[in-house]
Amino acid sequence: MIKKVLITLFFCFLFAFNVKTQTEKLPDVKIDIEPQNIEEFLELRGKIAQTPEGGAAMFILALYIYGKDATFGKECITAIIDK
Repeated sequence: MIKKVLITLFFCFLFAFNVKTQTEKLPDVKIDIEPQNIEEFLELRGKIAQTPEGGAAMFILALYIYGKDATFGKECITAIIDK
């Protein structure tokens, strides 16, 4: 019984260490401007969405834009899907 508990704790520790190590390696993604039209959004997407983190940042930006302007936000979300 104790052996199973120790093995479980060991694997939990390894998992937690692995998650911590991976999150420390993530690059910063900074978006300095807010696109005002779909052409600007597509240009920004071409620069930032080269990595998974950049793609996630663009998706969050599209959701933010959707909260301000549903029509423009839908265009941005569609632009993320259609590359």
